[in-house]
Amino acid sequence: MTTEAAKPQGMATASMVLGIVGAVLSITPCTFFLGILCDVLAVVLGYFALQKVKSGEAGGETFAKVGLWTGGIGCILFFLAWAAVGSALKEAEDDFNRNMDNLQREMDRLR
Repeated sequence: MTTEAAKPQGMATASMVLGIVGAVLSITPCTFFLGILCDVLAVVLGYFALQKVKSGEAGGETFAKVGLWTGGIGCILFFLAWAAVGSALKEAEDDFNRNMDNLQREMDRLR
């Protein structure tokens, strides 16, 4: 009989590591897309790892669950960070347009 510790846990471990790395990368500027890729892979691997654990083929149930949770949280963080960047860019665009309008009015006044 194979014990839990002796069963292969590679997929569950990969899910956990990718979930943790993905969550960090999802909120780090310039690495948003790498983060969401890691997060999605963590969720997929965690799901399949849990299926293998339930069928008795593999171990690492806790690692698989951590991978699912951190991957899911990383996805949420990605969308929140993306929304924040979008909001900041929209505000910068509005400021730019307002300044250009003011500059145009000042140039017209000076003519």
